[in-house]
Amino acid sequence: MNATTKPNAEPYAVLLLKRDHRIIDELFTELGSAAPQQQAPLTQRVSKLLAIHSRIEERYLYPFAREVLGHDAVVVTAERAHERQTKLLDEIGAAADSERKKALLLELSENVRAHVHEEEHTLLPRLSNAGRDLEPLARELQNYKDILMQEEGLHEDDELNVRPAR
Repeated sequence: MNATTKPNAEPYAVLLLKRDHRIIDELFTELGSAAPQQQAPLTQRVSKLLAIHSRIEERYLYPFAREVLGHDAVVVTAERAHERQTKLLDEIGAAADSERKKALLLELSENVRAHVHEEEHTLLPRLSNAGRDLEPLARELQNYKDILMQEEGLHEDDELNVRPAR
């Protein structure tokens, strides 16, 4: 056993990505019922965390997946989903109208949830079962995430206490 796995557990790289997925999903859920004064800070928070997550996957996960699986459709689909998410994040940032922003956030949350489902039920299990050591990938994902969190002025608290204080 190495430092990044537990007995009978998923590799740490997979756990790290799934943890991000849960945090982002919880923030989208919170956005759906947030008071108007909470909308802007929650939107900014989910946008930053989603952008960070996307960047670590694009920089490390997808190249690793292409190396292991080739240009498999599941990799191509995941990359396309990220392209759409990036476009939606840009549109949300530029939207001046609150109704337009709300519609874009709904579309983004649906896109992200579908992407997460596909990733967790297809891509990640295939990588886990490919017989490759995922420990180097886990280190790369975590190190780059730490750098991006610092660049965005975010801290671990921004993830640990997902639900904002009321």
